[in-house]
Amino acid sequence: MDNGQPVADVEVDLAEKPGPPKKGGVAVTNENGIATFSIQPGNYVIYFNSGSFPQNLEEPKPQSVQVSEENI
Repeated sequence: MDNGQPVADVEVDLAEKPGPPKKGGVAVTNENGIATFSIQPGNYVIYFNSGSFPQNLEEPKPQSVQVSEENI
């Protein structure tokens, strides 16, 4: 059940397309539900690893994101 609280220890992946992410494209959420990546500017898809996503929550669909030099 989604209670609006952050979720820790969930793998979040960031890649140029859905599938295995490259180095720097895997992060795990902290106690505040925040995942931090080490990547280059570019266009990516961000998505959750289904294997580590809590079964009692609805997994969000992959989202396209653009990372610019200013956001690094």
